[in-house]
Amino acid sequence: MQDFRKVKAWQRATALALRVDGLIRRFPRRGYGELKGQLSRSADSMGSTIAEGCGAASQREFARFLDMSIKSTSETQHHLLDACAKGLMSREECEEFVDEAVQIRRMTYGLRAKVLADLDDLPPIAPKQRRKPPRARGSAQPKSRRRGKRKKASDSDDEPTTD
Repeated sequence: MQDFRKVKAWQRATALALRVDGLIRRFPRRGYGELKGQLSRSADSMGSTIAEGCGAASQREFARFLDMSIKSTSETQHHLLDACAKGLMSREECEEFVDEAVQIRRMTYGLRAKVLADLDDLPPIAPKQRRKPPRARGSAQPKSRRRGKRKKASDSDDEPTTD
């Protein structure tokens, strides 16, 4: 577990999400509600997923959250390009926002690679031994079968033993 506020990718993702919120406020009030919502959610998700991953129980789980953040960054880039194509932002502004999203994705990818490499340096964990579940009492199998012994045809319950 680590302090997400110290993760550079989280810092930049949060700053970009705030800038995206300012950008969205300039979009026309009518007609682009779905794009606004998706862009806002994906931008917020970049940093919040990193923060959530910092509270993970293991480094492998943290790497999984970083992977989700990478995907959110790609989604944010897509929505920014969509907004640009629809004329909701200037070409220069679009390039600036997209470049920042790409940089954040690269940083997050690098952090994920480091976390996974650190996992490779750890000694392997022995696999857990599978235990057979205990048999229920009063099993329907005959006693000879439960003990793993087979009854021979010559062993008859009717014949007395001479031990």
